[in-house]
Amino acid sequence: FGYGDGGGGATRDFVEMAARMKDLEGLPRSRYGSLQEYFEMSRNSAQFHRWVGELYLQWHRGTYTAQRRTKAMMRRLQELLHDVEMLLSSAAPEDREEFRTCVHDAWETLLFHQFHDIAAGVCIERVHTEQTKAFLDRIAKMGLLREELIRRVFRIEPDQESYVLFNPLPWPVTGLTVLPDGRQVYQTVPAGGVAPCTEGKLPDDVQPGESGTSAPDAGEAAPEEGNATPDDSAKAPEDGSAEAEDKKPAEAPAEDVPSDDPCDEPDTGFFHEPDPSVNH
Repeated sequence: FGYGDGGGGATRDFVEMAARMKDLEGLPRSRYGSLQEYFEMSRNSAQFHRWVGELYLQWHRGTYTAQRRTKAMMRRLQELLHDVEMLLSSAAPEDREEFRTCVHDAWETLLFHQFHDIAAGVCIERVHTEQTKAFLDRIAKMGLLREELIRRVFRIEPDQESYVLFNPLPWPVTGLTVLPDGRQVYQTVPAGGVAPCTEGKLPDDVQPGESGTSAPDAGEAAPEEGNATPDDSAKAPEDGSAEAEDKKPAEAPAEDVPSDDPCDEPDTGFFHEPDPSVNH
């Protein structure tokens, strides 16, 4: 009852219809009442039905968007939160408490901006400007927090110049990773672990510069959720989920977050290179 789905309230037509239906032959008698009245009446007179399972509406299968960058930033923040929470589950209790507020704030920002008008990209310009600023801020913070937690959980010394690969996935990952210095390493990183970068022999079916078993370049979008950070202690990713990060404390600069197109930046996860023959 009411105009539209935004709480528009009753219109003149609705009031007129309610007056005519109040005592009209062939229709149940009706009257105005409060929500509390309605639920009390339902509880006392209605037959109860039990629903088992998820409250699922087939229309809710995702949201198309007119703002690809918005959806890319949402996905990137989701991946960072996944990594951060996975690391926090292995961190010391005092670390979990220290970062609780920061992680909660990032989740609130992500969920608030998944409102269908924002996700679909149909808001006014001011909304797009504000949500972009909020996403970039949380992406930068979660990126730094992830790096800090990798160091704490795996006891990595920040002054070391070597790199370590980090695999946040629940299965081991084997693949080719391109480091920031241009070197390519091919190795396996255990599930939820790290591995030092060592230049292993490439399999015959993997060529330098190829993704092999889908390992990403350290400076480009990765096909999976993997990431990499520097050090000389052990454990690395598979299927391209490995990504390299400098082991020295990162600065949360603009380069660490999407600029013109987040799909071209590190850590965009499941975003693949677009097919130029397809009109996006």
